[in-house]
Amino acid sequence: MLATTFASSVTRFGVTCLLAAIAQPVVAGTTYILEPLFPAGGGAFSFGYAISNSGTVYGDTTTGVGKRGTRWNAGTGELLETIQSGSGSGANWGNDNGWAVGFSSTSDGSRGAVWKPGQGNSPINIGNLGQGRTQSRLFGINDQNVAVGFAPAPNAKNGVFRAATWTEADGIEILPDFPGTNRTEGYMINNKGVVVGEGSTSMGVRAMRWQPGEAAPRILDSVSGNGSSTAWSVNDAGVAVGYGTTSSGIRATMWSADGTPTSLGNPINRNQATYAYDINEAGAVVGQVADQGGRENRSGSGGRRGWIWTAVDGMVLLDDLIDPSTPSRGLWDVILEANSINDAGQITGLGIFNGRSVAYVATPIPEPASFWLLASLLLPALARRRKGGTGGLSASVRSAR
Repeated sequence: MLATTFASSVTRFGVTCLLAAIAQPVVAGTTYILEPLFPAGGGAFSFGYAISNSGTVYGDTTTGVGKRGTRWNAGTGELLETIQSGSGSGANWGNDNGWAVGFSSTSDGSRGAVWKPGQGNSPINIGNLGQGRTQSRLFGINDQNVAVGFAPAPNAKNGVFRAATWTEADGIEILPDFPGTNRTEGYMINNKGVVVGEGSTSMGVRAMRWQPGEAAPRILDSVSGNGSSTAWSVNDAGVAVGYGTTSSGIRATMWSADGTPTSLGNPINRNQATYAYDINEAGAVVGQVADQGGRENRSGSGGRRGWIWTAVDGMVLLDDLIDPSTPSRGLWDVILEANSINDAGQITGLGIFNGRSVAYVATPIPEPASFWLLASLLLPALARRRKGGTGGLSASVRSAR
C-alpha cells in the first residue's frame, strides 16, 4: 500500500512537472539555430516582420517592381497578390488563423490589405472611408481576426489619420481620440481587444493604449515622464512594449498593465537608442539597438543589432546567441533586427547572410531535454492509469489549457 501510494504521488508530481513544461515554452534559449528565409519569386532581399505560433513568417520581398508582401511556410516563401496589378505591397503581421495584414498600393494611394485563407493570395481592399487619395494601412491582427492600423479621419484634410480597427463584418471603425490629438495610429491589438500605438498631441508624440469600452485612449508616458514615446506591441496580459525618452536617450520601454513604464536598457552600453518591437505571452521582448533614426532608417547596417530581453538575462544581442551548429554559420554577418517573437520563443527579423539582406527564423535550443526525459518515463505509466479509468493525460492537458 505504501509503495502504491508513493508511486501514485510520484506520478502526480510528474504530471504536474510535465504540464508545467508544456505550458512554459522556451523563450530564452541559451543559443539559437538561425535559418535564412530567402526572397520569394527571385527577389533581391527579404524582410521578416511577424512570426505566428505555428512558425509562419510574414514580411516582404524586394522585387524588380518594388516590395511585395510575402508569406514563408516551412522556409518556403510565396508572394502575396496586390490590389492592383504591378503595384507594391507589404505584409506587416499575421495571426494563428493564417490571416495576414498590411498594405497594397493602388492608383489612388496605399490601402490597407487583408490576405484571408481560402482566397488564394488575393487581398481584401479595406478602403479609406471614401476619403479620396488618402491612404489607409494595417499593422496588426489578433486571433479574433480584428485588425488594427489607421484610416483617414472623416472629412479631414489629406494626411490626417486616426487609429482604426477593421473586421470583415463591420469594415473600418475609427477609434476614440485623445483630446487635442491631430493624428493617431494603432500598431497592435491583443486577444482582449486592447490596442496600442501612438498619437501626436500638444505634448508631442505619445504612446497610447485603447481599452475596450473607454471613451478615450490612455497616454503611456516615457520613463522621463515628458519625452516622446511609441508602443508597438501588447500581449494578452496587457503588457505593452515600444520605446520612450529617458535621461540616457531613447530606450526600449515596457509598460505594465497599469501603464507604469520601465526602461529595458542597452545591451552594449553605448550611446545608441534601443527599440522594442514585440512581446510574447511569457514576457520575452525583442527589438533593435540602433542610431537615433530607429526602425524606419534602414539605409545600411550602421550600428544596428537585434536583441532579446528576458527578466532573467536582461537584454542580449542575438549575434552572441547564434549556436555553432547553425548551418552555414560563417555566412551570417550580423543580425540587424529582431521584429517578432512567438510563444515558442522563435524570432524573426532581418540579418545579413553572405552579404545579402534576408529575413530569418531563430529557433531557441537546446529543446528542454528534461521535458522529453520526463515524458519518456511518465507517458507509459500515464497510459496504464488511463486504462484504469482515471481520465488520463488528455483530460489534464485540456483543463490546463
